[in-house]
Amino acid sequence: MLSQDEQRRLRGIEWTMSLLDPRFADGLRDGTPCAPNDDRRWPFLAWAVGAVVVMFVGLGTTAWFFAVTGGVGAALAAVAYRRHVYKVHGRARSVLWHWAVSASGPRWRR
Repeated sequence: MLSQDEQRRLRGIEWTMSLLDPRFADGLRDGTPCAPNDDRRWPFLAWAVGAVVVMFVGLGTTAWFFAVTGGVGAALAAVAYRRHVYKVHGRARSVLWHWAVSASGPRWRR
């Protein structure tokens, strides 16, 4: 059983969550949660798919400008997707960035 102070804190968290993301709060309350608003990944995936399509069209028609542009766009989409996932899940820096700037040499952290 929770104390009155813990119950008050829990009600405050519930109220704040319902203000920030009502759909997510309703899903938690009903037992069928959806992803929070901050965790929407479809724009990055759409960007990557579009870039890959442009790249293959460029390769198929030997238009190298489109092939290179699509390849660079797909790489940027992958980097943006990874940064977004780390930001949403509480890890501001990527693993590779830590590896690159670590003074003690390469060390993988999780």
